Amino acid sequence: LGKLKQAVSAYGKAISLKPDFFQAYNQMGNSLLVLEEVDKAISAYRKAISFKPDFVEALNNLGNTLLNQDKLYEAIDCYHRAISLRPNLADSYNNLGNACYTQGNLEKALDAYNMALTCRPKYAEAYNNMGLVNQAMGNFDDSIRSFTKALSLKPEYAEAHNNMGYVLRKQGKANYKVALEHYNTAI
Repeated sequence: LGKLKQAVSAYGKAISLKPDFFQAYNQMGNSLLVLEEVDKAISAYRKAISFKPDFVEALNNLGNTLLNQDKLYEAIDCYHRAISLRPNLADSYNNLGNACYTQGNLEKALDAYNMALTCRPKYAEAYNNMGLVNQAMGNFDDSIRSFTKALSLKPEYAEAHNNMGYVLRKQGKANYKVALEHYNTAI
């Protein structure tokens, strides 16, 4: 219902009744994050993990929050822990790829996105992210292939259309018209 402060209060009450209620800490963290209370969200995720060290969802949530705070090494550690617990979880590999990309470690980012796609072959977001890495490496043909695959899986994927438009524009005049079409679709 969008009543996030009430949700946080309800989670707090649930935790007061059952102090090791790790799921409530995780959900509290999600609500706090939307309320932009990032430090409290991080504390809630950490508390959930302290009660259940193999809680992959909380590890990913914590990792994503730390990534958004540019705490890359800590985020990467969370993703590695999540992957060690559930090696077939595509989201953890995709998140790891995002952290490696942000860190500038493009080869490791590609490896992580490839693993995400091994786990979930129809993962449009991983193809889009792979396209961004290939673009950053100057591999425009590979980038276009990745964006094309993302769009074949998710035709209304605005970010992938925008990214495709950019890479086509970078290739030169022959692709300006098609790039403009992708930009318009993104809009």
